[in-house]
Amino acid sequence: MRAKPNVKKIISGIITGILVCAFVFALVSLCYVMLETLRGKEASLFGYKMYYVESDSMAPTIQKGDMIISKTLKNTDNHKKMDTQIDVGDVVTFTQEINGVRINNTHRVIKDVYYDQEIGEYCIVTKGDNPSAPQDQPLPITALKAKMVAETSFVAKIYSFLGSTTGIAIVIILPMGILLVSTIVQLVQKIRKPVESESIAVEDKPSTEEELKRKAIEEYIKKQAIEEYLRNQENKEE
Repeated sequence: MRAKPNVKKIISGIITGILVCAFVFALVSLCYVMLETLRGKEASLFGYKMYYVESDSMAPTIQKGDMIISKTLKNTDNHKKMDTQIDVGDVVTFTQEINGVRINNTHRVIKDVYYDQEIGEYCIVTKGDNPSAPQDQPLPITALKAKMVAETSFVAKIYSFLGSTTGIAIVIILPMGILLVSTIVQLVQKIRKPVESESIAVEDKPSTEEELKRKAIEEYIKKQAIEEYLRNQENKEE
C-alpha cells in the first residue's frame, strides 16, 4: 500500500524553500547595492538607495562613516507632491555645489516647503544635527534626492571592509584564485582521462582474448564428449 505524503513536511519544505530564496535574494541585492556604491554610483533597489556619510555634520545622530538607507523622492519639481513627501524633522539627501563640485549632502529639514521670493523657487531649509553646524541656505526642492528611512552601522562596516585592501582580496582576488585552481584541476583531469582509458583498454584486451580461447576449448570439449557418447551408443546397438 502506497504511503500518503506527509502534508506538514511538504508545507514545511515549501516554507523553508521560500525563506532560503528570500534570504539569498536579499543578500545578492545588498551586495549589488553596496558594490555599486563602492563604484561611486547611486544604485536604487525598489526605490531605495544607500548613502555613505562622509562628514560629521549630522553627529551625534549619524556618525561619519555610517550608512543610511533612503527612499527616493519622486516629482521633485512639483511642490504640492513634495509637500506630502517630506516634513519638518525628516532627514533628506540633496545635491549641493561646493567650490564648483556637486556633491551629495544629508541634513535635517527645519522648514517645510515654501516659496522663496529671492530665489524664485519652492524651497526647504535644512541644518545638520551637529550643534556647530550652521543653518543651510534655502534649498530648491528640485535638488532633493531621497529621504532617510534607516541608519545602519553594520552595513557601513561591511562597506568599509569591502573598500579595504583585505576586502578586495577576499571578494575579488580569492574567488578568482579558486576559479583558476578549479580550471587547472579540470584541465588536468581531462588530459589524464584519455590516457587512463587507453590503459584500461590495453589491460582488458588480453582478458578478452583469454575468455574467447576458454570458451572455444569448452565448446571443443563438449563436442568431443557428444561424439564419444554417440559412438558408444552405436556400439551398444550393434
